[in-house]
Amino acid sequence: MSVVLSRAEYFAMWSQLHGGIQPRGVVRGWLSLAHFLARPFFRLSPNAISSFSVVVAVAVAVHVRDGNHLLALDALLVVAIGMLDSLDGVVAVCTDRVTRWGAVLDSIADRTVDFLLVVMLVRVGASIPLAAIALTASFVLEYMRARAQGLGVTEVTVITAGEKPTRIIIVAMFLLACGVIPDHWQLLSEIAICVWLTVSAIGVVQLMRDYKKVLSSPDVRGHNLG
Repeated sequence: MSVVLSRAEYFAMWSQLHGGIQPRGVVRGWLSLAHFLARPFFRLSPNAISSFSVVVAVAVAVHVRDGNHLLALDALLVVAIGMLDSLDGVVAVCTDRVTRWGAVLDSIADRTVDFLLVVMLVRVGASIPLAAIALTASFVLEYMRARAQGLGVTEVTVITAGEKPTRIIIVAMFLLACGVIPDHWQLLSEIAICVWLTVSAIGVVQLMRDYKKVLSSPDVRGHNLG
């Protein structure tokens, strides 16, 4: 393993990878926590961590169901999935193992986990049509960001209401609620899907408004639009 970056060095590299934006406030606090938690994983492959997050998500999606009295445990595992989702990037940056393939694999893992999170809510009782709409909204949000990056927007222009950590929190919180209040599984899962859909839709609007301004800049208008 190569030299591991200190926290300050990690901040500098994170800033470089995100278009020069400086981590402040909550973002800086989260990055500090992620760097601390990632230290035991520095010897592991970032790609292995990404893949393991999918394995855990599959296991939870299979285990969780209406009538399962271990939903609180499932909620904790969803939180673990969220942590693994962050740690792979931290390990890659801090151990100088950022690769193009790793970025592709991370995106595939992220979208697979999103799908499995929605499956969890459906298995508890959420309606499939509503779940499909909510999942589509989050996919549109992520596609907009990826497409903008392909057009030259390298900086994080806005942190939306519908980011991946928010979706993780929604599922974990409502699975925990289902475990605590077992008589209302279906209602709680429907509420969770509605909250997911709402924050994703807000996020899409936020990105549309922000990217409309950014993509009008001469610095990015020359990129391939095909």
